Amino acid sequence: MKYSIKQIVVLFFSGTLIGCSTASGPAGEVPSASEVRGSDCILDGTVRDYRVLDGSNLVVTDVRKQKYHMRLNRRSAGLDSGWGIGFTTQGSRICPRSSELVVNGGFEPDVINIASIRAIDNQEYQDLLVAFGRKTPTPVETTPDHDVQGADVEELD
Repeated sequence: MKYSIKQIVVLFFSGTLIGCSTASGPAGEVPSASEVRGSDCILDGTVRDYRVLDGSNLVVTDVRKQKYHMRLNRRSAGLDSGWGIGFTTQGSRICPRSSELVVNGGFEPDVINIASIRAIDNQEYQDLLVAFGRKTPTPVETTPDHDVQGADVEELD
């Protein structure tokens, strides 16, 4: 049989597209909330500050003061006490599953894959600080109870 080049090219691209459209996780796995909402990326040279929430979660701030919640694939013992952090990327953007966090602070740098990144607003940032025990929750003031007219109790003899 003789195949034309056009047919071979169409079959090649069709196979590539089908391979790219398959699920990345194991069958039956429920995606996390950040994966459902979509993941954000950060431009590599724009990271200006970070705050550690625990060994596998941190909040990164860029030059525009936009905050991002970054979740790592595993815990890092030196993240909270390290001298600093850095990133390895395959391009100019720090993205989940294709970039790594590098923790400097021990004898050898600790390299950890980034599981998810999502942009957060100031309220979500405050909620994360409270949830991870980095800030005490603000007390909620309750209104005093008001006496209801006509609800007095009579004692029977």
